Parts: sequence; structure tokens; C-alpha cells
Amino acid sequence: MSTIITCPFEPTPELQSEEGVRIYFSKLSTLSRSDLCSELSNVMAAKYNQMMVPSGLNEYTQKQAIVTDLTDKATTICIFEFGQATVFGFAGGDLRALNELLNNIDEEVAQHDLEPDRHGAMILRKLSEILLPETNENEDSWLENLLNDSSEEIDYEDYELLKEAPFIIFILMAFADGKIDLKETKALAEVVLNPDMFQNDFLVQLIRDAIPEINHTSIPQCLAPIMNNNPDYVEKLNNLKRAIDKNLNTSEALEFKKALINLGYKIADASGGLFGMGNRVCKQEKQMLRTIASILGVTGV
Repeated sequence: MSTIITCPFEPTPELQSEEGVRIYFSKLSTLSRSDLCSELSNVMAAKYNQMMVPSGLNEYTQKQAIVTDLTDKATTICIFEFGQATVFGFAGGDLRALNELLNNIDEEVAQHDLEPDRHGAMILRKLSEILLPETNENEDSWLENLLNDSSEEIDYEDYELLKEAPFIIFILMAFADGKIDLKETKALAEVVLNPDMFQNDFLVQLIRDAIPEINHTSIPQCLAPIMNNNPDYVEKLNNLKRAIDKNLNTSEALEFKKALINLGYKIADASGGLFGMGNRVCKQEKQMLRTIASILGVTGV
């Protein structure tokens, strides 16, 4: 279930002090990536609603306080997403310029009539192109176009599915021996806390997008919505393969698939003793790795 901090229809001021800002920032750190995007969408919607609804003189001061609070919330989300140095480095630290930029992007994105999480994701994506142009220049071309004006809904759905890939692999490996236990969940945390070990930039990006703040408690939060839907994991893997093959070129797709299989192996190995010595991967887990490789279309595993 999505977590909502700001109501788009009846917002209340929360950032009236340094303590309020600290508490709000703390709340942001508990959100999933999808909920963070929804929160930004809600903040911008609430601000729009406040500014569009007429008010009398007696209500003006209260409305201005709410609009100012919402503006500060949007700025705080930007700091959370891009860092304080990046935000205050924009336009010589003139937050009014950032506020105007956010309003313009929000108005542009609103033309697409997206769900809140997609709306917020597109705002952040467009904002990153301005605040972090050097980063965007180095990304894969398909990822650059993922949330731009010409992207179709399937592109976003593909990326959301691909973000689930590490967790789907984990669930399959954990179920190989019949159940998911605490040791295996901790093993997944150890793996995703060090995603660079896979030497696959795309997998690292997916993990960081899926879990903005990676720790032992955030892992179950990411697993729960996938498992609660009781999906057909074989079908999930087939859908993953289609998304990979559609959005990555042949060599990139193969390297990404191998990285997923390597992730599965490391989870199995870690759950046997958190990277202890010796072969910790049991027969059932090895068979599951071969099944995953077969479905993904990787031979020689």
C-alpha cells in the first residue's frame, strides 16, 4: 500500500521550523522510489489546487502559508533526490528559479494525465536533465528516452518490471529450498548493499532506483508487494526476458542476464554463511539457477 505524506486536497503546513524540515526529510527516507515520486506529485498537485481556488482576504494569509510550505516540500524532495550542493548550485542558489522551473515542468508533465508515481517520476527525470546534464549524457540511450515526451506507457512499465528483477531472482533462489528465512533476507541485503560487485552499471542503477536507501529493513518492504500479489514467477521471468531483449542491445542484454544469474548465485552462496568459505550452493539452488538461465535464454550455465 502506498504511503502518502501530503494530501493533494487538504494539505497542512509541516515545514514551519528546522525540526519540521528534519522530520519531513526523515519521512522521505522511509518511502519507496514509487512513493517518493507520488509524494512529489501530491505536493505539486496540492500547490496547484491552492493557487487555483479563489479565497477571501481572511483566508489569504493561511493559503500563502500552505503554498510556501508546499514549495519548501518540493525543494526538500529535490535536495533528497539530487543533493544539497546540486540544488543550491542551480541558478546561483536562487531557489525562486528552481521553484519556477518545477512549476513549469509540472505544468508540462500534467498534459500527459499520468498516475501520481509516473507524474512525479517524469518531473524528476526532466529536472535531472537540467540539474545533472553531464550524468544524463552518459546514460544508455534507451534509458535517456524512458520518460521523455515521446515515450509510450510500455516503456515505463518495462522499467518498473526491470526494477523488480533482483527481487524476483532472490525469491526464486530462496524458494529453491522451500522457504524464505531471515538468513536469506540478510544475504540479499549484503548483496544489494554492494551492487558494484556485479560490474554491470544497469543492474546497479536498477537496484539504486528500486531501493533509494538500502538497508536490512528496506529489503522486506521491496519484497512484500511482489510476493503479496502471488505472481507466476515463471511468467515474471518470461516478461523480464522480453523487457530486457526489447530495451537493450544484444550484448548489453546478455551481460545483464549474466549479472542476474550471478546475483542469484551470490544470494545462494551468501545464505549459506554470508560469503563464507566453501561451496554453499545446494543442489536445488543450482537447478534453479539453470532454470533461470534457460528462461532468460542464457546457455552454458
